[in-house]
Amino acid sequence: MSAKDIIMGQVFPIIGGVLATVMYASPVKATYMARKNGALGDLNPFPFAVALVCTATWVAYGFAARDYNMFLANIPGFTATLYTTVTSHALANRKVGAGH
Repeated sequence: MSAKDIIMGQVFPIIGGVLATVMYASPVKATYMARKNGALGDLNPFPFAVALVCTATWVAYGFAARDYNMFLANIPGFTATLYTTVTSHALANRKVGAGH
């Protein structure tokens, strides 16, 4: 196995997985604090739902393509975005009617 194979097949996928996990887990603390306070405040929950769809798509792609680096790298992100989406959805104000 060459150095290029090791770097491309192991090192970069690990670095990518770590960076993806940090990126998708970054709003977890803010979501936890919003949950603790019982209100979203200035926290915008829309990006969490988009990130949830994104990570779910990458997990599904990694599974279908049997790309275990892709699959395993996105499981923590999927878990984090599932938490932030569900939690922020529960805190969102529900207003029904015209003009709301």
